[in-house]
Amino acid sequence: MLLSKDPTFTSVGTYPGELPSGEWEFIFLNFEPTQEKEGSEAICTVRIEKDVEISQDEILKLEGGWTEYGGSSGKLRLEYDYQNILSNERRWYKGDFHTHTQLSDGNMSPAIAMDAAQNLQDMDFFVITDHNMLNTGFKSGETLVIPGVEVTSPMGHFNIFGARDERILPIEREIDLGYIEELMDRAREQEALCSINHAMMDPWHWQFEDLNLEKVDTLEICCDPTFPVSPTSTEKALKVIDTLWNEGYRIYGVGGSDCHLLPTERYKGSDKPSLYGDPGTYVLAENLSASEILKGVKKGRSYVSREVKLFPEIIGGKTYYPGEEVLERDLKYRISVGEVKEEIEILLVKDGKTVERKKLTQDGEVNFNLSLEGNYSWVRAEIRNKRGDFLGYINPVYFGKKEREVFTWKEVLERVEE
Repeated sequence: MLLSKDPTFTSVGTYPGELPSGEWEFIFLNFEPTQEKEGSEAICTVRIEKDVEISQDEILKLEGGWTEYGGSSGKLRLEYDYQNILSNERRWYKGDFHTHTQLSDGNMSPAIAMDAAQNLQDMDFFVITDHNMLNTGFKSGETLVIPGVEVTSPMGHFNIFGARDERILPIEREIDLGYIEELMDRAREQEALCSINHAMMDPWHWQFEDLNLEKVDTLEICCDPTFPVSPTSTEKALKVIDTLWNEGYRIYGVGGSDCHLLPTERYKGSDKPSLYGDPGTYVLAENLSASEILKGVKKGRSYVSREVKLFPEIIGGKTYYPGEEVLERDLKYRISVGEVKEEIEILLVKDGKTVERKKLTQDGEVNFNLSLEGNYSWVRAEIRNKRGDFLGYINPVYFGKKEREVFTWKEVLERVEE
């Protein structure tokens, strides 16, 4: 990394400008930590140089800064504009909630990432979530970039969407359960959201068994679908999130490409490249700004899709959208589907069980009539291709409330096994 008063000679992840004199501490982060073995050690060499000639081609340059230094805290703080609007249209916006760059262990520079998002995947936004690192800026473009971080530990990873300052970075001590929950609390104080990543993808699955589920906003149900073990972990994650809903939680599903590769690269054995926006998470928002995108996700007004575009409406005395509490028991669930490339099947899932299926071979509309019984019930939709592969997930709507009987990750997994 390179520090400089000149932003064009400053690396992403650092601050461009005058830093105060004094004692500074270097902290080394391992982006892919594994369980430490007894007697293991890592040897690091640090060389500090001043006034060295460095070619600009060697710098992962900071092109648009999000940071300021000083103020009442005397620390580096994020000055990202969450209210900045790129589009005033109320619609479904396509994004990605799990992405990486060369700042941590990704292969893409900010410039390549922006080009891939805009021109390859036609994305409206993405959250940049490098491992235990907070970007201090990003290349500007037509696609909205939202600050985030992937808190990475040997026991599991979780994303923070909408970081406001450095207090959410895991650099103070060992990342145990107490610290995980402390970081989640700090994120909530900043109006950021917390999302468990690839929760059922061994060996990166979530292992903090006693995590208080009240601290979780979303669950990544589909992560990097071109990765070999992703299909199996997606099916397991769907069972987990259905169980959470059966237990009365409002934890919504999101997708993440978890993309580490260049668009020209792919995993061994995969016939498709790993790309930003695969899967895409579509958010119904009042406009295209970081503030409104995060509000939409918090409310569950979102769906996950690999290929097709979906326009879900749940019709009763009024029109409802995913994430909402419905006031009527008898409803019509309407889904308009676009960009159908092959035969697909739309599944209606009520209280964790598939109750109806309908097929489409081209762009069109499907309608389901449904009734929600009891004091508490919920319904969602799911999309699969003719081979049964996962293509999409629409977050639930629900009727009534349920008193919760499970409170930790371990208890939920036990319910799944039952």
